[in-house]
Amino acid sequence: MYLVQRDGVLLASHYRKPGEKPISHESEEHLARKERVAKDSEDHGFRADIESPAADGHARLHVRINGANGIVLGYEPQLSAQTARGMRAREGFRRRDGIQSVWDFADPDHAAIGTVPYVRTPNLPASVIRVQKNPIAVQDGNFVLEEGQCSQNGALTRCPEKPYDPENPTDAGYCGGWHRVLVPAHQSSTFTGEGGLTLTRFIVEAAAGERIPFQRGGHHGWLPAQQWQQYLEANGPALDDKERQPSVRQGPARQVHRGPSAFGGAG
Repeated sequence: MYLVQRDGVLLASHYRKPGEKPISHESEEHLARKERVAKDSEDHGFRADIESPAADGHARLHVRINGANGIVLGYEPQLSAQTARGMRAREGFRRRDGIQSVWDFADPDHAAIGTVPYVRTPNLPASVIRVQKNPIAVQDGNFVLEEGQCSQNGALTRCPEKPYDPENPTDAGYCGGWHRVLVPAHQSSTFTGEGGLTLTRFIVEAAAGERIPFQRGGHHGWLPAQQWQQYLEANGPALDDKERQPSVRQGPARQVHRGPSAFGGAG
């Protein structure tokens, strides 16, 4: 809800009248993101409330989205600098309350990227964000599953189960088997740069349970629910994180080259 002033009286309101500005210290870009996601969610049949408190009172959701089958999304745009430690603490409050957080960063160098379930979107002006027909691209945080043979002539350039040796960075090493790995969609073998995932589509699919947050080896992201199940079938349950080398690619280097893939699509 917004705190607005009408005829000299302070009122709490779910929506603003045209031209009416809220009494808030938030930037217009921050407010625009909340409004846009709330409107898009409602247009697709999911109730959304702005500035909704969590049940335990420890967190206030910028946008609370009531999804399918009891799913509760908390959309959290983060346009200011925050520490990774602070973000992890805030995420912990939400997770313990059964909330699936979507932390939206515009800064590609934000300290909390990967430490919480996140997406990264362009740094756009409020006037552009508020126009619903304008697509807002998801540039990072969206992962896909790829499969490749672990051999010198295969799709993988490094065995995902072999720890990286910083003293011997060119040592690839292959086991001869097949691996299923999670890669950022924009680094996948099928990514073309066209028709990519938008923030609206992401939110709707997450609210419907078709896209879920994951954590592997301390890294967080989102991917299609079916692909996460296929990944676990090949690599074991997430509880094995401490015992296994995670087959999740982090960083700009490509491990999977273009070629046939049983799984694909930039999502």
